[in-house]
Amino acid sequence: MNRIAVLMPVFNEEKFIRRSLVSVVNQSLKPYIVLIGDNESTDKTSSFAEEILRETDIYYEIIRVKRFAELGKLNINNVLYHLTKRLSENSEKIDYIAVVEADVVLERRYFEKLIKIFEKHRKLCIAGGVLKPFGLPQDPFPLIRLNVNLWGSNRVYKAYCWFQLNKEYDIRLLPAWDTDHVIIALYKGYHVYQVKNAVSVTLRGINPFRGKAKGYTDAIHGLPIWWALYKAMQYRDLEYLSSYIYTTIFMKKFYEKIFFIRRLYNYSAYRVFLRKILKIL
Repeated sequence: MNRIAVLMPVFNEEKFIRRSLVSVVNQSLKPYIVLIGDNESTDKTSSFAEEILRETDIYYEIIRVKRFAELGKLNINNVLYHLTKRLSENSEKIDYIAVVEADVVLERRYFEKLIKIFEKHRKLCIAGGVLKPFGLPQDPFPLIRLNVNLWGSNRVYKAYCWFQLNKEYDIRLLPAWDTDHVIIALYKGYHVYQVKNAVSVTLRGINPFRGKAKGYTDAIHGLPIWWALYKAMQYRDLEYLSSYIYTTIFMKKFYEKIFFIRRLYNYSAYRVFLRKILKIL
């Protein structure tokens, strides 16, 4: 079976959600379930979602999830946690889980193209396609040993793999849940695949994961201070550096829960540094 559950976290997405949801419900391989996680939107996001979904024969729910202002973009982790909890009540009915953000429009055969890859590769855990205008993601440095990465906004999981990853590692504690999921999946012996002929488009057209959110992520990941200084100078981003320093000092309680991921990032950062020195020499 190819029953797909779509998880869509949303917060004030009235500008984009209609086009995104239309692209989801009109897939050549239609979703079985659509769960919208409304992170306390203050605009018409939920009503627009209802307007699109009630005209289909797809089962859907719009679930309100409490928003924590201090987390900013990282609220998406909490939304995905609650959507997963709800979906787990019917996990036996689901074969694949797609995470689609509300500003992303999928080509009509997007799911079909990805599912064909899953059918060919038994150990495949996560697959994702092109996200225009960015294309395919490059290696998520400093993880130089990781030969593939995927966007978090247009990916599909084998259902059992999604549930296993979230059972072993609480998604609320993963500072970059999308990249961290790729790392964990590869560590556990699963495969990850970029599908180059499956195309989606982000209507927002920018990558918002900079500044404070990125500083928090790099600190929790255990990247050394010299790395943070280098990145702050490279991007001329003082918000990034201040967030990194604050997180390093005041949020140590999170560290022990993701020790494996921190160790990998820290080791890789020094490998990148050594590689750069060798090139100069």
